[in-house]
Amino acid sequence: MPDLLTITLGHTGTMIGIEYWKRIFKEHERKLGNLNEWESRGEEDVNIHFFWKGDEREGKACPRCIAIDLDPRSIETLLREIQIDEEYVKGRRSGIGGRGRRWKKGYNNGEVINDKEDVMGTLEVFSGEVDGIIIIISLGGGIGSGVGSWLIEKIRENEKLKDKYVIAFVVLPAPIESKRESVAVSPYNAVFALNRFSKYADVIVLFDNQALQSAIRRIGNRAGVRIEDLNPAIANVIAIITSLSRFPRGHDLLNVLTNCTPSERCKFVIPSVFPFPGLEDAKGTLPERAMNALNKEHVLVDCDIKSGDIGVMSLIVRKSGDFEVDVIEAATQSIGEEFEPEMIAYELAGAPDGYNSEDIVVLTNSYNIAERLNIIYNEAKKLFDRNRYVHLYVRYGMRREDIENELNEFKETVDKINERGVGE
Repeated sequence: MPDLLTITLGHTGTMIGIEYWKRIFKEHERKLGNLNEWESRGEEDVNIHFFWKGDEREGKACPRCIAIDLDPRSIETLLREIQIDEEYVKGRRSGIGGRGRRWKKGYNNGEVINDKEDVMGTLEVFSGEVDGIIIIISLGGGIGSGVGSWLIEKIRENEKLKDKYVIAFVVLPAPIESKRESVAVSPYNAVFALNRFSKYADVIVLFDNQALQSAIRRIGNRAGVRIEDLNPAIANVIAIITSLSRFPRGHDLLNVLTNCTPSERCKFVIPSVFPFPGLEDAKGTLPERAMNALNKEHVLVDCDIKSGDIGVMSLIVRKSGDFEVDVIEAATQSIGEEFEPEMIAYELAGAPDGYNSEDIVVLTNSYNIAERLNIIYNEAKKLFDRNRYVHLYVRYGMRREDIENELNEFKETVDKINERGVGE
């Protein structure tokens, strides 16, 4: 199983990270405590890949995690609720106050934070012990999008880190016209960041604020949805996916994600889930639940995967106890006949003893994601053509032609996805 380092960036990334680690701690509750003790007993437990031995904690398990944020509230919550050493929390000693909002400001802040708190030096500490890096970010604001862009560029430039497998869990902002997005410049931020992540990440697992809010309203029968309601749902889905590498009998997380993105042309993966975390129970047969996971309200990106060409689908089944492989194979076959992907596979993910659910997550590499990305592009292009908010980026060192080049590059990325086809 791969050893992994998790990095959370920005307010939303940090808050998702807190919910994620709370779930991880709960699932591995029996193994927390003194790592030396259970290592000396010769126990084989895959959670060593997510926990590590901190010297200051005298061998006690704490997350292998780095958090980068400027928001003192989220940092205080992180330190209060998660066992993370303060030296792995970056940003608060940088002298930079407030939120970034703008991609370019966040990008510049990445260098400032690194100069004062040695972010890259801290990452290099883990370079000899990890196979991959998980990055959790939201692209609406400036810290997640800007510092995230700076970080992934630096990872690929660093001799000790450049070959690490990078998994990006990325939250897309809601369209401005939906009036569910609070950051007016979010289309710019998303375009600039996606340019970097589509170039440098190995796989990008997308979540969509608009789709998540709609799902919570419909499935949870709620009139109003706060942005804070989204973070536990995202964290739970990430936990289901990473359980592939956290429990015995699971398939290898990095291999699963590599198989989901066989082409450099489309690194984007759309997750769907049943039951929806915290809102419904796992009812019906496994094949029925697998099909339910692909209903619109359970697809976590606002993308119609049923009407578009699909490269790869991966059915992840998570449960405690023995798997009924013949039933899982039947579910996989049903999905294949319904959606006709070019490739389809099933993956088995373990769970703690007594886990009382059987979770289904389907990862879909759909070329129809181009439609959702086009919405982001068109919103950014409309702002640019009207000269809206351009000065906010020029103020921090971008030229108007730089913004235009970013938009053109993103449009080329989307057009390549539209060309279809898995092979190069």
